Amino acid sequence: MNFPFIKKPSAKDDFLSAVAQDRMTYVVQPISCALDNTLELYGECLVRMVNREGRLVAPDAFIPQLEAAGNISLLDEHMITLALSHLNQTERGALGCNISVDTIQDNNAWNSVYKIIAENSHVADRLIIEITETRPIAHIDAFIENLAQARSLGCRVAVDDFGDGYMSPAMLLRLEVDIVKIDKSLLRNIRSSGQNHSSLHHIIGFAKAVAPLVVVEGVEDARDLIRSAAAGATHVQGYFICKPRPKGFLPEHSPIDPIRQSMLF
Repeated sequence: MNFPFIKKPSAKDDFLSAVAQDRMTYVVQPISCALDNTLELYGECLVRMVNREGRLVAPDAFIPQLEAAGNISLLDEHMITLALSHLNQTERGALGCNISVDTIQDNNAWNSVYKIIAENSHVADRLIIEITETRPIAHIDAFIENLAQARSLGCRVAVDDFGDGYMSPAMLLRLEVDIVKIDKSLLRNIRSSGQNHSSLHHIIGFAKAVAPLVVVEGVEDARDLIRSAAAGATHVQGYFICKPRPKGFLPEHSPIDPIRQSMLF
């Protein structure tokens, strides 16, 4: 007996199905002042997919597949749309949204994202584009030009996970960015090896030569926080500071980071 071949849905098919059924969402994790954690700079949108059984699917289970298939721009467009919709519902608060290198350096993909931001330009100054480093920058001129377009609308630009991706120091020096976020692996290595944390001082010092604000990611305990502040970080992010919150949350009534007021927003 011949059985019909059943094709397994692709990552793109799964994603489009999740969008159609309103199963793509995000949680928000704040980026806080290193010296006073009650002062929040903005919240990073962390994408989540809910499967058909109602369980959360980790981003690592679908983002690499979308990237490999050349479909990551679909996710970027959707997340930008969700973040801007959120910002349109409130007069305060700012959100960071991850955008892949592939989307920014591909003019066709970028034009779709840019159009969405331009249509919501009245809240663009509360949107931070966080560049993910999971792919190399192959078209640097287009990349720089498209980031400049976003900045012209009022968006701020952050480099996400610096130190663990494809972004080299030389490449970073060519970009105009507002925020550099140090990858959590640096603190993790210091914790696990007990090594001197001079490396943290060095990478933060370099980042400060590029951007006014430096965030250390992956702050998991009080020692991480003390190390980050002592090394010169302006801001921190991690479970010790605050776990991710539901997407409807923005710090409407919490104190606003004075650095945000004077330098960014």
